[in-house]
Amino acid sequence: MRDDNLIGNQVAAAAQNLEARDYWLSKLEGELVKTMFPRDYKTGKQDGQNTPFETITFDFTGEMFQQLMKLSNGYDYTLHMILTAAVAVLLEKYSGSRDIIVGAPIYKQEVSASFINTILAIRAKVEPQLTFKELLMQVRQTFLEATKNQNYPIESLLYQLNIESNPDEFPLFDIAVLLENIHDKEYIRDIPINMFFSFLRTEDAVKGKIEYNPALYDGELIERSIAHLKYFMQKTLFNHDAKAKEVDILTEEEKKKLLHDFNQTRREYPTGKTLGELFETQACKQPEAIALWFDGERMTYGELNRKSYAL
Repeated sequence: MRDDNLIGNQVAAAAQNLEARDYWLSKLEGELVKTMFPRDYKTGKQDGQNTPFETITFDFTGEMFQQLMKLSNGYDYTLHMILTAAVAVLLEKYSGSRDIIVGAPIYKQEVSASFINTILAIRAKVEPQLTFKELLMQVRQTFLEATKNQNYPIESLLYQLNIESNPDEFPLFDIAVLLENIHDKEYIRDIPINMFFSFLRTEDAVKGKIEYNPALYDGELIERSIAHLKYFMQKTLFNHDAKAKEVDILTEEEKKKLLHDFNQTRREYPTGKTLGELFETQACKQPEAIALWFDGERMTYGELNRKSYAL
């Protein structure tokens, strides 16, 4: 006897699977460049796979925490979207690419089971004309669509995209962003990526930590990226209409160093001598040093000094 309900469910599941496949192929079409911070070391994870990850912590408290709660309306799902959008801008600033892909676990499930898929690829286009509010709406829509189509195996997606899988380096992204209130890190424990932005909302703070592979990244880079993330969020949480290109991630201290300290090129020199006398002094000190080099021809200080006297 034919079970029409069973057949109907199988047909619906097959159609849903095709819909999910088509969504991911469309979402990830075009050239895909894996998003990552500039690496301090070039060893590759295979050389440091036995090295435990290191962790640096930070938090958002006070007015920044209150503003995060206000912008998210107290919803953890929205909070995670805000944090992901901020990390996407940070990665755009560091990598120079406007096409950003990060990973996120699927939301915590009520039952313990083996799921078809536990990781989502979140792609954001950080265009310079976008305001932070517009970017947040884009990221929100991406999360809604990705969650709707989450039951498509990531391995099958890699095959459909003709991307070779690598046991040491996940090919789609190298960084994941998760909020522990709604995510379980165990869902992505076996994904070979090199950095995690983890957050936890408490009653009076959003606590953050970056877990990273020290075989590839130095702690100074991580500390600097945290300072830049906090500075960017401080600027945008209170001005949602600020455009990504207009918000600088450099702190005031860093700007001072770049604009003033690093440009202190003034040097002491004998003010009582003419330029010609200064040149002749240099020619006497280093007659064989190269003074001019043009179109393959070069001339030493001594030769140039002699020619000047012959004129």
